[in-house]
Amino acid sequence: MSGSAEQPADEPAWIRRFRAARVSLPVWARQHPSRACYATNASGVFQVVSWDLDTDEAVQLTDKPTGVIGGRPTPDGQWVVWFDDHAGDEVGRYV
Repeated sequence: MSGSAEQPADEPAWIRRFRAARVSLPVWARQHPSRACYATNASGVFQVVSWDLDTDEAVQLTDKPTGVIGGRPTPDGQWVVWFDDHAGDEVGRYV
């Protein structure tokens, strides 16, 4: 994932910890436990990331200015669905 914000080393440790990227707990596909997804704000705002544990490949799936946090893998692990909210006003659709 590109775009992660670098933190100046001269900032106090408590500020670096406060601003550190956060990662949600992963959600695994029921029928394919080596596939999962999670949300992280490493790019500056929360986005959904798919994770293939067999290859340890993580791919950011969303790039919304308002962020996305509710991704879920389909039971077979082939797809990830999330609520697509264009304006951040909780009006949208699942994709």
